[in-house]
Amino acid sequence: MPVTIRKRTSYSVNDFEVSRSPSCVCEPILHQLPDDSWVVGYLVRDEDPPHPLDDCDGMGKIYDRRQGSRTADRFWEHVADHFVKGWTYAEYGSVRLCHAPLAVPLDVYDHSGECWRLTGSGRFFPDERWDVTFVAGVWVPDQACLDHIRRTAAESLLGITLPCRHPRVEKDGTVLYPTFYGYTLPDGTSKSLRCTNPLNAARAAARRLKTRLDEEELTAKTREKAVTYAQQAVDEYNKWLAGDAWGVCVEVFDADKEYVSEDYCWGYLGSDFAKTVLEGEISATVSYYTQNPIGQEE
Repeated sequence: MPVTIRKRTSYSVNDFEVSRSPSCVCEPILHQLPDDSWVVGYLVRDEDPPHPLDDCDGMGKIYDRRQGSRTADRFWEHVADHFVKGWTYAEYGSVRLCHAPLAVPLDVYDHSGECWRLTGSGRFFPDERWDVTFVAGVWVPDQACLDHIRRTAAESLLGITLPCRHPRVEKDGTVLYPTFYGYTLPDGTSKSLRCTNPLNAARAAARRLKTRLDEEELTAKTREKAVTYAQQAVDEYNKWLAGDAWGVCVEVFDADKEYVSEDYCWGYLGSDFAKTVLEGEISATVSYYTQNPIGQEE
């Protein structure tokens, strides 16, 4: 007797037929509107999220030195560059790693999956003796992250803000949108500059304040900021490695519980963050359909 297999394309949340399979990590949120229509929100596991470091600017990069890694050459190239520039190095096990001010060495725990940490941040992996590679890689900022580190370090030292703008510029027939930094002083005084480096804008602000940007303090603060952002990047990378990635789904149904509309967005790392986004999307959708009931939308 032939067997017919039907692929399921819809799922149930209470009496609502939704388009995706809700994850059990978060209970679906149901909200009834004044006209008896409904907003239903839920999380869906994202099976193919973008790589938080390779596919996004501003998070920096992790270069893995282990055998077989596609980034091993970049790791040693990066270390060699720093050595040529004359920065000091430190011993970590059998690896001599040059310490550039903004390079952060990393360890990795590799046992049925990977988990990374900043070297020297503690010994909290399950088996430090056998499953941990010390200084398995290094985190370095990309250009967008480097500019952000420099900007926030200078802002912290001077108590100012360094706003940026992206004017439209045509050059040789090509339209560009360069980043120019200015400054805003504590008294509210602002000035737009054409500084492409935030440190140049910070030095201009320091002159206006009749002070100076101490280079040693700046180096220390910049390094401090780099470590902070390296930790953030590693946290996001670990979530990606663990599959802690989510899609936020919001669907609208009329008073008869018939489908009206839907809104999906993918690539959120961390279930707690995804839940917060979901709550915000639910609130925005409820507000819209309260002001624009179904059938009367703008």
